[in-house]
Amino acid sequence: MTIEQLREAIYRALIRSDQCVLIFPMWLWTWIVIIAIIKIGNVVWGLIAYKRLISLHTISNKVTGFLLFLLPLTFGFLEPIYSSAAVCFMATLSAINELYYTRIGKEIF
Repeated sequence: MTIEQLREAIYRALIRSDQCVLIFPMWLWTWIVIIAIIKIGNVVWGLIAYKRLISLHTISNKVTGFLLFLLPLTFGFLEPIYSSAAVCFMATLSAINELYYTRIGKEIF
């Protein structure tokens, strides 16, 4: 069985008449993994540096959460790749913002 046949078999198994599965390109999955690594790194840094679990509730985190909430609603009229890329961009900015605030010091905690 070739990779193409395996991909086609998985695709047929996932797509049913009552269900729609979105298939995203590899660059989008890579972007999501990088965001997750940054966010996990922030938590680990907080545990090591401050000896406690740090979860910052910045405005950028709240905006990212709101965009994640709206994401499924945009699939009907926007290409999923574009709306997902916009959410990933905001999540990247949010993760970098959290990284900055986690590193600058104890005065914010």
